Amino acid sequence: MMIAHRVDSVSPADTATVSRDIESLALTYGVEARRHYGDCSWEDVRPKLAAGWPRLCASHEPAWDAVALLVHSGWLSAHETA
Repeated sequence: MMIAHRVDSVSPADTATVSRDIESLALTYGVEARRHYGDCSWEDVRPKLAAGWPRLCASHEPAWDAVALLVHSGWLSAHETA
């Protein structure tokens, strides 16, 4: 199930290279990571999420660098709505 999110902290230029499906997947990845890791800091969790992204996105595209801001936005939005 994909979750729709508002992405206030990510500009359109940051997401121009990813499809809407990948954008939604990245946001959902961030939200679910927040649920799983709870009160851990983003800096502590980011390496784990970067390592897991290629497994989540079977085609290995786009690279973590292209979606990291989206994942972080999902991470932040999950905390704000909790």
